[in-house]
Amino acid sequence: MQAQLGPMHSYAGHTGPVLAINFHPRIERFASCGADSSVRLWIPGYNQPSLTLTQHNQTSWLFALGFHPKIELLAGASATGQVWLWDTGPGHSAGIWGGHDAEALALAFSSDGSQLATGSADGTVLIRDSLKGSRLGRLLHPDTVCSLTWSPDDQYLLTGSEDGQTRVWDAASEQMLAVLYQSNGWVNSVAWSPSGHLIACGLETGEAIVLEASTGQPQHILEGHTASVLSVAFSADSQTLATGSADGTARLWEVATGHLMAVAGNHRQAVTAVAFSPQIKERDTFWLATASRDSLVRLWSLAISP
Repeated sequence: MQAQLGPMHSYAGHTGPVLAINFHPRIERFASCGADSSVRLWIPGYNQPSLTLTQHNQTSWLFALGFHPKIELLAGASATGQVWLWDTGPGHSAGIWGGHDAEALALAFSSDGSQLATGSADGTVLIRDSLKGSRLGRLLHPDTVCSLTWSPDDQYLLTGSEDGQTRVWDAASEQMLAVLYQSNGWVNSVAWSPSGHLIACGLETGEAIVLEASTGQPQHILEGHTASVLSVAFSADSQTLATGSADGTARLWEVATGHLMAVAGNHRQAVTAVAFSPQIKERDTFWLATASRDSLVRLWSLAISP
């Protein structure tokens, strides 16, 4: 496959490093958050955020965020260990949940919207009712939980940890099923392909690895970044993988072959997050969003052809 990656827009507004981005699952909008204690919602093509969300009298870095897949609710993972919630219709606060004893670094809603999982530097993943906040489960790790994601069928959680292990868990029983991969450094980011067949890990060693989800068998080791890979994301059709690195670039890879397809190098500092639009646009075109410690968010048009 061939890829045409074109810059569409650069979004300024954050006053510090941007640490996470996430596309709305149903409408053409995406959100970003970071060190300035705010979440900003963007509409592609518009310079100013459509909404800026903060918590009254609360200041904290926000390391991760996610949209509820069914209702207008957005959650952010805070350095205080809390989860901050907003109703994105009027932009009002929907509450603050505690629970972690250290920074909350990772966050993901299940695809059916019933559960919210958060991972923390305290070594735990908390699984909660996404509306009530009540605790449904707790997954214990020996070290910082850097990243997590749900399987497409919501049965399993995949976690990446400071101890270099990528683990898969049964969400209902809270049992660890397998260590799928052991790295020599932190597992900064994990992603489960929408097809359910593959997972990807972004590693402190500067590599990304694609694994068979059912066995942990390596499919491709993706080399080319010159610093830690901080974020990985699959496209909606599972055919393309994006990686963002502390080397200031985002790279696009063909999942089937592991071949490098394109490089985006417009950020001046580390690319902390990458995200694909959930819908495929006309002519097999996606949007790719990248966020950086340079305080900018960039939107790219990615067209894939055979």
